[in-house]
Amino acid sequence: MKLFILSLLFLLGFTCCLADWPVKRGRVQLIPTYSMYYSTGSFDSKGNMTSLSNDGDHFQSNYYGLYTMYGITDRLDLLVNTPLISQNSVYSGYKFKKSGLGDMSVGLAYHIPSQNLKTFLTLKGAFIFPGYNNTVAPYLGYSSRAFQLGASLSSNPNAKTFLGTEVSYTRYFDQGTGPSQYLFS
Repeated sequence: MKLFILSLLFLLGFTCCLADWPVKRGRVQLIPTYSMYYSTGSFDSKGNMTSLSNDGDHFQSNYYGLYTMYGITDRLDLLVNTPLISQNSVYSGYKFKKSGLGDMSVGLAYHIPSQNLKTFLTLKGAFIFPGYNNTVAPYLGYSSRAFQLGASLSSNPNAKTFLGTEVSYTRYFDQGTGPSQYLFS
């Protein structure tokens, strides 16, 4: 809880945040990220939510990331994401914990500006590779290499607002069955 409050205060300290604008040639942008997932239930094979067996059983995952962008040209950026993951679960009184590097990614983003430079269409491509091996549960991810293709539209409709939309497709390919993931935000 302390980390959540500190993260919120850190984010509230910024007065202007922009996403998917070009970094520009020779510049570097570092973006720290944090997200937390907590659950006391899971989905069964039919998609129904069921609670974990005992009171106090839960799953929690904390994701700490450092997203780095480097401007290769005024429109082309190198993207690198390095995540650290910490997972804790309690099931039937047994505690499981695992931490380590997550799915790291390296890719490129190409920005296409509008004429007034208030809107950018960004096309992205990245390779994803695991920084871990799944040998002991809980697993930190699929433990599979992947590629990701995406596009985003970012704009400033007026001086005090920002709008960003993104779609992406990720295909994990070390196992023949994938999986494939689709994202819209």
